[in-house]
Amino acid sequence: MTISTPNKIKRNSGRPTHDQSQQLTVAILDVTRKSLVKRGFQDTNVQQLAADCGITRRSISSRFKSRDDLLIALVKHDIEAFKPHLQEMVIRDSHTWEDLELICRRLWKRGFDIQESALLRAYLGETARLPELAHVIRDFYYYMNETLEGLITQAQGFGMFRNFKASTVA
Repeated sequence: MTISTPNKIKRNSGRPTHDQSQQLTVAILDVTRKSLVKRGFQDTNVQQLAADCGITRRSISSRFKSRDDLLIALVKHDIEAFKPHLQEMVIRDSHTWEDLELICRRLWKRGFDIQESALLRAYLGETARLPELAHVIRDFYYYMNETLEGLITQAQGFGMFRNFKASTVA
């Protein structure tokens, strides 16, 4: 089963530029994400990823020492891509309930999305075997929790949830 990628990587002779190298790394992560959704972690292998990208296994192994390192890099990449969505969430005095509802909908939508759920299963399924992955996910959980507690604290400043700890509401 080949995963369709709109941008097969054009091979150049010689070493890639820094920008080309970064683009290739992002393309590898994108193909890995798609493979995890379709195949799961156990059925994702470097040879298939290379074929899906239109590159050699060496191009992947020069960036990632192992499939596990690739998985950890993908999780970190996904976390960094999601952080701005958390940071843009606001609670306004005049629209407190609407803002809280929007935050809940955004988080629910991400958790309910079929592809995101498949990725989360792939990530969490490897945490017992990969302590570094478990730490990355735990650190993001703490970051997300702090962000949500900050938003609830703002809502408390507007008169909501005053009888509760922000962490309890979050």
